[in-house]
Amino acid sequence: MVLFQEMTGRNEERATDPSPPSSGAGTAPEAGRRGRLVRFVLFVALLAVMVFLVAGTDVGRFFERGSVEALLAEQGRPVAALLFVAVYVVGTILTVPGTILSLLGGALFGVWLGTALVIVGATLGACGAFFVARFMARDFVAERFGKAAWIARIDRGIAEEGIWFILFIRVVPLFPFNWINYAAGLTRVRSRDFVLGTAIGIIPGSFVYVNVAARATDAVTAGHVTPELGVALGLLGLLALVPIVYRRMKRMKTEKDE
Repeated sequence: MVLFQEMTGRNEERATDPSPPSSGAGTAPEAGRRGRLVRFVLFVALLAVMVFLVAGTDVGRFFERGSVEALLAEQGRPVAALLFVAVYVVGTILTVPGTILSLLGGALFGVWLGTALVIVGATLGACGAFFVARFMARDFVAERFGKAAWIARIDRGIAEEGIWFILFIRVVPLFPFNWINYAAGLTRVRSRDFVLGTAIGIIPGSFVYVNVAARATDAVTAGHVTPELGVALGLLGLLALVPIVYRRMKRMKTEKDE
């Protein structure tokens, strides 16, 4: 734990300080720039490979309902829960859409355990993507673009109000969940704020999706539509309206200001 805290602290210092490291050796700054460039190129290559795997191959089938159910079928409930979280983590890092896995969590584990497992899996996966971006690309982005006035203002605002920013983009799903994880790693948002904002902000959406799947499974078992399923579908509709309402309110505010 101490070693992890020390490593995290060093990464935080690197992430929040856009200036290149100083050294008495004349070639150290140049070597540092080359190192940052190499890590950034590897980061871009990694993203390209992941996009190719998800969009250009059938790797996505391993995260479909049939494949996951087959993986968990022979396992006891505790092992199945751990395997489900592991699948969710890997899928999030690979930018596989998590909606299907969230629904599957509700169908397999019920409302409350399913919601807990989805939150844990999504948060761990988001943190994995965040730290990959921060370690591999943040220094390069800060060096190349950090001096631009508008980027500096955004970066500073995110650093100061990080947890509220992360909470907002998690509660109001305006942007793809998986890509936000990588994008946030390129900013100065503190890792603590990212983790807490993500874990708390995804609770409403996770519950809604898991609840729909769990209630639909109950309705199939009962052989008729239950009132609980109607409520779950209503909550899903409200969740879908959140970004629409936000955009409408923002447009109205902009028109009023003009």
